[in-house]
Amino acid sequence: MELRKHFGSFLHILHENSSFSLVFPLFLSRLNSANTCCSANHIFIHSGYNIMDLISLLYIGTKNIKRIREMSRRFLFICALFAVVNMSAQNIKFGVKGGLNISNESGNESIGNYISEDSHKTKTGFHVGAVANYRITSKFGVEVDLMYSMQGYKDKLTVEAEQMLSGENFTVTSHYINIPIAAKFYPVGNFYVECGPQMGFLLSKKGKLENWENDNPFTSDANKKFDFGLFGGLGYEFDNGLLVEARYVHGLTDTMKKVSGHKNRNFQISIGYLF
Repeated sequence: MELRKHFGSFLHILHENSSFSLVFPLFLSRLNSANTCCSANHIFIHSGYNIMDLISLLYIGTKNIKRIREMSRRFLFICALFAVVNMSAQNIKFGVKGGLNISNESGNESIGNYISEDSHKTKTGFHVGAVANYRITSKFGVEVDLMYSMQGYKDKLTVEAEQMLSGENFTVTSHYINIPIAAKFYPVGNFYVECGPQMGFLLSKKGKLENWENDNPFTSDANKKFDFGLFGGLGYEFDNGLLVEARYVHGLTDTMKKVSGHKNRNFQISIGYLF
C-alpha cells in the first residue's frame, strides 16, 4: 500500500512538472483503479501496465514535448520578425523625386586630339525616379534612389577633318540609370546633410555636331557601362511630405575605355514628395 502511494505521487509529480498531460491521464486512471499491492511489480500487473509500457509512455511524452517546444520557438520567432517588420515599416517612406542636372566630364586627355579638354562646358539635363527613405532615429536615416539621369557635356572640335569641322560645337549626351545610397544626418529638425556612394549604369551615349542633323552614337567599345562615384548634399523635408535637395556627384571611374581621365561631374537640384 505504501509503495503504491509513493509511486502514484511520483507519477503525479512527473505529470505536473514535465507536461505529460497527453500521455499520463490514462496511465494514472488505470493505476488508481488497481488493487492494493505491496510491490511495484504487482502495481504494474494489476494496473494492466508493465515497465516497458511506462518507458514507452515516457518516450512518447518526451517527443511531444520536444515538438511543442520547437513549435513554440518558431511561433515566437515569427512574432518577433513580424514586430520588427511592422516597426520598420512605420519608419519607411516611399516617394518620387526629380530635378535639374548641370553636368560635365573632366578630362586629362583630349579625345583622340579632336576634342579639347580646355573647351569643356557644362550641359543641362534632368533626373527623375523613385525614393525609399528610412528614418532610423530622429537624427539618422538612410535613403536609396533609383534614378534616370540625362548627363553630358559640350565641347568644340579642334582640328579640321574632311568636312572642315574645326570649331564646330559638339554636344555629348549620356543616359544613365543611377542608384545613389545616402546616409543622412538631421542636425536640426527636418534639415539634413547627406553623403554616400552612387552606382551608374550607362544606357546610351551620343555625340552631336551643332550644324549636322545626325547623331554620332558612341560605340560600346569606346565607353564603360559602369560608373561609380561619391556624392554629398543637403536638403529639407517638410511635414507635408515635400522635400528639396541639392547634391554634387563626383565620379571616380573613367567614362571611356581608351581615353583616361574622363570622369562624370554632376550638380543636381531636386524636388520630391514622400508618401
